[in-house]
Amino acid sequence: MRRLVCTRFSRVKYVGQARDFDQRLPQHKAAGRINDINDAVKIEMPDADKTAREIAEHLKIQEFTGGVPARVSDLVSNQRDPIGPARIHLLK
Repeated sequence: MRRLVCTRFSRVKYVGQARDFDQRLPQHKAAGRINDINDAVKIEMPDADKTAREIAEHLKIQEFTGGVPARVSDLVSNQRDPIGPARIHLLK
């Protein structure tokens, strides 16, 4: 099952997808993306296909950045938005 992972490093957040949540979190901690594994929030999406997960990930990033693209926001450590200009129609 894929899950949406929201973690916090100080005031900066990271949103991503993980099949194995419990394995992925220690990897984020080792990479310095999170301070504490307990800061992570797991959102289960058992029936979601890849596009649905990317839309959910995109909307969560936009929620954290106030609508600013991830690449120019200092509020998330994500480098890109899963839904770019070519697929923005998926959000309607």
